[in-house]
Amino acid sequence: MFLIGIGLMFGQFWNKLVYLVIILLVVYLIVYCLILEFVSKRKWYEHLNELILRKGVFSGILLWIVVITFVYIMVMSVIFSDVKVVLDKEFYTTQDFAQVSIKSEGYILNPAINSISYEGRMIQNKSDNNINLKINLSYYFRDDLDSMNYLSIKFEPQIFPLIKEKIIYLKIVE
Repeated sequence: MFLIGIGLMFGQFWNKLVYLVIILLVVYLIVYCLILEFVSKRKWYEHLNELILRKGVFSGILLWIVVITFVYIMVMSVIFSDVKVVLDKEFYTTQDFAQVSIKSEGYILNPAINSISYEGRMIQNKSDNNINLKINLSYYFRDDLDSMNYLSIKFEPQIFPLIKEKIIYLKIVE
């Protein structure tokens, strides 16, 4: 619940209100059943099952389907969050401009792109979900042995505040 609350505060949801209502409903039911557990000597989940079944088996099944669907969407959104990177060419020279198209992809909820950097230098910070960049490779190119010529994209799934990173290596020929 704590991670979901953090995700609500910092994520970019298109339907924050729906998530908030579902979370509050689940918290209310659990707290209500915990209070009933202290009043009577039965376990909280027994009260929850009684509360659900008192309204009928059909409504209880529907409530559990909603809860399971919500958990399923949360887990799948974190697992399948990714960014798609398309380059204009396969090989570059040190004097070229690399045109990069970055698009966030996910399962129902797309991740938010936090930062884009080339060789550790920040290019763009907190950007949209669809980005087209033109990178001057002569400005960023280093002729060291440790130069990897990589483009790093850091992104965050919408529900959990978990930073993921995707690294794309540019092939530079001389």
